[in-house]
Amino acid sequence: DVDIMAAARAGKVGGSAIGTVVEATSPRTKADEVKLMFKLFDVDDDGKVTIAEMRSILASLDPKLWTEDKLDKIMSAYDDSGDGCLQFTEFWGWVCGHGGKQTSDFKPALLAQATEEDRARRAENKRKLDLLEAKEQKKREQAEEAARKLLEREKGDRLARKDYIAATMGIGLTHEVA
Repeated sequence: DVDIMAAARAGKVGGSAIGTVVEATSPRTKADEVKLMFKLFDVDDDGKVTIAEMRSILASLDPKLWTEDKLDKIMSAYDDSGDGCLQFTEFWGWVCGHGGKQTSDFKPALLAQATEEDRARRAENKRKLDLLEAKEQKKREQAEEAARKLLEREKGDRLARKDYIAATMGIGLTHEVA
């Protein structure tokens, strides 16, 4: 479990990204903004945004605005590698309006959604870390209690449960009572 705690503090738990657990703040730079938005789109965390991931996120913003035709135009304009996905740099170009494209019609809403999801993710990660720390603390307390009882037995101040039961049965009590 110590390995789990170290992994949690490093940002990994159970092999999945848990993110740094710090107080959520608004993005400070354009790079922070784009990273947040990219994380919002890259649902499967594979480092690229598929058209299905774009469709899902953009439809939640405005399904009438983000038609299949518009998504196809975005992909053809910004998918420089031709793999059918937007890598981070290609995504950056689209979100930041490189090539003279207007982004003010969607970027503020997208950033707000990405920031809110980041806050929720951080809160969940903090909750998980707190649970792991509480579990670790409980195990430490149990180990300390077991060590204390062992020391008391070694000093002769405490009987093992089996010896206690035998002793109380020796004075006439039943096993159930003992």
